[in-house]
Amino acid sequence: MQRLASGFSLTVFERRNAKSRQLAPYLVLYASNFGSEHRTKTNELVEFLQTPPDDRKIVYFGLDREGEPIGFAALMIYPEKNIGIIDYLVIAPNSRGHAAFFCFCDLIAAYIERQNLALEHLVAEVIVDERNVATTIKPAMLIRLMRVIGFKVARAAYWAPDPLISHDRDGCKAALMVASRPERKELTASHFMSIVDLVYRKHYGEWYRRAMQPREFQAYAAACEAARRDLEARVSRDGRVILNGVRDPEGAVLLDTAPRPDLPKIVYILLVALPATIGAAVAFKQEIYIAAWTAAVTLLVLAVGLLFPRLRRAFLRIFQLAE
Repeated sequence: MQRLASGFSLTVFERRNAKSRQLAPYLVLYASNFGSEHRTKTNELVEFLQTPPDDRKIVYFGLDREGEPIGFAALMIYPEKNIGIIDYLVIAPNSRGHAAFFCFCDLIAAYIERQNLALEHLVAEVIVDERNVATTIKPAMLIRLMRVIGFKVARAAYWAPDPLISHDRDGCKAALMVASRPERKELTASHFMSIVDLVYRKHYGEWYRRAMQPREFQAYAAACEAARRDLEARVSRDGRVILNGVRDPEGAVLLDTAPRPDLPKIVYILLVALPATIGAAVAFKQEIYIAAWTAAVTLLVLAVGLLFPRLRRAFLRIFQLAE
């Protein structure tokens, strides 16, 4: 008889471990593989673990594979609301594909169970702007992976209250993901906004109240409140928020992720269109009515492509210009 082990293990860092040398490699891993636009300073991570605000318990997780640090994540528990927030999750590239992700999540779940944490909701954010992502797990794939382990996407246009929101709200577009006990298919607007308020005003707000200069924090708080008001106005119209509210079974998020053609793609399309354009010009000289109908149909197709991102994406896929 043989027994095989995966080689993955979890190290848990609590308040008493804030100054541990063992924590340093995981913080370096986080800083090296997390987008700079949304990265929290590692000295802030150490400071908050050492002296956490009174409203939360902070735990950091380090994932190892055969003794080598390959992952980092944080869990912040808010006992008053029975809510836990997973943050800063990052896994080093080339770490056994997605197996490391699933093992990491399974070990974190085991920790939560052993601590007898009766959490009503476990919440996470996924920034959808790939320009600000450094890890090899792209946002759409991360959303799919998190759905596999029980998270659902809240059907709402959501912005992560990251410091970037002060001057680039679009760069903070995100999917808010919720895993609930008992499982839910929807939340009332008021229940959903109570989760959002916890994320915005406590999880982020109290953190950056300590970390930012007063004037910087004032601008940040104003931008967050503006985004929160927009979000509340949208969800209040329906009175509820669907969970797992995605566009299609593949897990594409609700926010606009239509492909943005780059210069090579534009040149390619122009090369395809150029012969047709020349042909139309010749036709105008000889058969003006046929040319007029051809031009009208061409303009209609272009207009549909500009106005409807999904159709544009399908067109680009025909030429293998979109993922």
